[in-house]
Amino acid sequence: MPLHHRPRRWSGLTLVAVLLLLATALHTVKHALDHNSGDMLWSLIGITLAGLVMSLALLREGLSTDRARAEAEAAEARAVEAHRRLTEAIEAIDEGFALFDADDRLVQCNARYRKICAPFGPVEPGVRFEDLIRRGVALGHFPESGDGADRWIAARLDHHRNPGGPMLQPMGDGRWFKIDERRTSDGGYVGLRTDITELKRREEELALKSDLLEATLAAMTQGLVVWSADGHFLACNKRLLSILELPESLMRPGLTLQDWAHHLAERGEFGSGDPDELTAQRLALMEPAASNRSERVRPNGRVLEITAGRMRDRSVLMTYTDITEHRRAEAQLRLAKEEAERASRAKSGFLRTISHEIRTPMNGVLGMLGLLLDGRLGEEQRRYAQTARESAEALLALLNDLLDISKMEAGRLTLDQTPFTLVDVVESVVELQAARAHAKGIDLACCVPAGLPERLIGDCGRLRQVLLNLVGNAVKFTDRGGATVTVSLAEGTAPKAGDTVRLRFEVADSGIGVPDGARGDLFTEFAEIHPGLARRDGGAGLGLAISKRLVEMMGGAIGCDSATEGATEGTEAAAAEGGSRFWFTLPLRVDGAVTGTGGALAGRRVLLLEPNPLTRRALARQIHSWGAEVHAPQDSDELPSGSDVALVSGVTDPALEELLARLRAAGARRIVRMAVPQRGDVALADTGPGLDAVLAKPVRQARLLEALGGPAPRPAPGAEAAEAPTDASPGQGSGQGRRILLVEDSPTNQMVAALMLRGAGYRVDIAGNGIEAIEAVTAARYDLILMDISMPEMDGLMATQILRGMPPPTGTVPIVAMTADAMDSDRDRCLAAGMDDHVAKPVDRTRLLGTVARWLADGEAPARDAPAQDPPAQDPPKAAPPAPDSEALDAEVLNQLMRDLNPEILADVIREFVEETLARAERIAGTWNDLGILAREAHTLKSTASTFGARALSAAARALEAACRNNAVGEVESLCRDIPRLTREAVEAYRIRGYLSPSG
Repeated sequence: MPLHHRPRRWSGLTLVAVLLLLATALHTVKHALDHNSGDMLWSLIGITLAGLVMSLALLREGLSTDRARAEAEAAEARAVEAHRRLTEAIEAIDEGFALFDADDRLVQCNARYRKICAPFGPVEPGVRFEDLIRRGVALGHFPESGDGADRWIAARLDHHRNPGGPMLQPMGDGRWFKIDERRTSDGGYVGLRTDITELKRREEELALKSDLLEATLAAMTQGLVVWSADGHFLACNKRLLSILELPESLMRPGLTLQDWAHHLAERGEFGSGDPDELTAQRLALMEPAASNRSERVRPNGRVLEITAGRMRDRSVLMTYTDITEHRRAEAQLRLAKEEAERASRAKSGFLRTISHEIRTPMNGVLGMLGLLLDGRLGEEQRRYAQTARESAEALLALLNDLLDISKMEAGRLTLDQTPFTLVDVVESVVELQAARAHAKGIDLACCVPAGLPERLIGDCGRLRQVLLNLVGNAVKFTDRGGATVTVSLAEGTAPKAGDTVRLRFEVADSGIGVPDGARGDLFTEFAEIHPGLARRDGGAGLGLAISKRLVEMMGGAIGCDSATEGATEGTEAAAAEGGSRFWFTLPLRVDGAVTGTGGALAGRRVLLLEPNPLTRRALARQIHSWGAEVHAPQDSDELPSGSDVALVSGVTDPALEELLARLRAAGARRIVRMAVPQRGDVALADTGPGLDAVLAKPVRQARLLEALGGPAPRPAPGAEAAEAPTDASPGQGSGQGRRILLVEDSPTNQMVAALMLRGAGYRVDIAGNGIEAIEAVTAARYDLILMDISMPEMDGLMATQILRGMPPPTGTVPIVAMTADAMDSDRDRCLAAGMDDHVAKPVDRTRLLGTVARWLADGEAPARDAPAQDPPAQDPPKAAPPAPDSEALDAEVLNQLMRDLNPEILADVIREFVEETLARAERIAGTWNDLGILAREAHTLKSTASTFGARALSAAARALEAACRNNAVGEVESLCRDIPRLTREAVEAYRIRGYLSPSG
């Protein structure tokens, strides 16, 4: 409590002394007065001195009292400050603090204690500890009290009054407290309460994790052991004991890694040998820098995988996994894989064998059926022959599909990135399918709008194959209306040279469509959405599956919608007609500068009269892309005036004259008619009165643009030459029944040359070698002989010499050499043998027919010193075939063949060539040690490969023939190994470029 100033109090002894002094002084004065004594002065002096002494004593005592009082006040202040600090310290601690006196009443506590006990009621000084406990029990704050509350309270009070150490107290609200109580010297109690709720929670989590770890270790299929950094045993699970068949007594504290390894070595776990050496070797493997893995086989044959790794404290964790079943399964899988690969190779071999065994005779059947259909047949006979041809084509298409699927599954299908012209690819596909479409009475059209890149880089062969599949299906499943192919930019803006553009190809038709529930199966193998039609029209359901794989290989996507879904400009007509819409997108790189004909018809007004909605829409979009204003009514009842050009289709001759008159009256300055070739309603070569031009359907873009009055599109750089008119070929239709003997050992060359000659009106007989030629000449009279040079049994030179030794007219019949040897020395050799002229292979239709026509003109022979000159050829190099990066096929040769032959016949002839070449390549690979036979085979291969544009293969055959004649054995062996590979590459090139039969 604070100190205050108090009045000074004299001590009792001082007061007694003062009183005695006063009494003595009074007595002395009284005595002096009473006795009138002269000693009174001295008495007063003595009294005065005694008073002074007394005063000094009193003064000293006062000073001493003041000093004592000041010290007492200072001590009291220090005590008050210490009490304040103690109180603040008690309040500052996180634990609850309480002080009880000897009667167990609360003397002092801090705020933390009051907060802890607040749920029990007011916590004020003087409250008894027992009251606090009972109130807490009554309120349910001590779950341990349970039903025996009195017993629990008694035990709690006993621990409080006789504390034996800390205790843990759970509370009803989930908290935990550590209670530590101590007795004081005056019989009181001091208690501390620490909140350990978070500690208990962590302990519980740790206990749970520990239990989980124990359960995990017990349930592990792996054996586990932990060694300390100094190599002493720490822990293991039971699985380790089971895997290694160890006794539990072995894995005890104090066991060292070396003792454990030595025990295993003695049991033969590490193989035979000295246990000490084996232990040392194993310990070296068990010292991982970070971690390692090893395998070993136990004596009982079980295979163990052992891993060892150091943890942060440098202890070593080792796991043992029994992988016996895994290794056994791997071995079984390896055997199964090898068996599957053998089966796959056997399947591929079987497919190749079946392909060869079926395709070879089937090509002959197709060729003969083609020739049969070219002749005069009755209606019923023609129907039978056509049915047989379609069945054979379906069988070949199935074989092609199976071979493609097999190659895809084997991962041997590759992509060829080459430049190509977009319009040419699309138009070639449409033209290949045009004959089938026109036979069914449906239209085909394509639209490649101006503004798209002309030249692109990609796999044009695979692109053509996908388009052939989709267009072929559209024709197959469409009986009314038609189909169109439309190309557009899928995304992005106008492309520049070197850009990669994504083009969208759409094939829309007005056929039977695709049911909604069947779209998910469209692109799976052997899926038949319309089984009845598939049986009627042929096809095994592989075409779309192949197309999907090809498109995805090229980085694109493919899909199908009904014509009413997502129709874009150019396909709305399909929506009106029903049908389906197949689409795919491809990324392609632009090759060269982007040029086009976007404004070729700017300012022109074009009237389009086309009854077929699909064709009308495609043509309108194409013409509009050239800048023209297009009016395309659905019928010709009302004709607008002021059109610059009228484009009409689907009008028969009786109504054509009236329509032409109406168009002229409406102001049309130019009228162009579109018609289907090989129909009796129009002759395409004759425009007729009132017409300015006649175009054959499907209309080519270049011809359409020219017919509408625009400039002919400039060929893209590197593009193929424009198609030449077939009626310009000399000698066409001029054979007049003249008889020609064709002497050629290659069936493919026989077919090609015979088709060209018969198409010109000649009668053609075929001989396979010189002996057969002599026999044929002696049996019949021929107007001309076309003679190959290198043939088996008797070559052309020997046969010519024999024929020249015969009497006229046999000995004087004109003989024209037809061989791949195109050098001047070869020509001189032919002339020296008695031949009259020379035609180089590959055979060009125009040159062949021109040469034949000259020698048969009016029966007069031209001068032998002025034969038709072929381009001079250089001496064949002795080097190997062309570099692998050169193109396998010569596009110009193939384009010329397409101009010379009907596309369907060309496909048959190429199939025949492929089968013949595959067989010849096998013979070459197996007979390289007989240079004479090998030279003849190489010569024939050189000729046939050149005829069909197999440039790399022809060059290799030429080099092989030269090597055989020069007896260069080492070069012969190398080339014989190359020929089969180049043959396969050529066959693949034909297939991916679409020259073989398209998939159905």
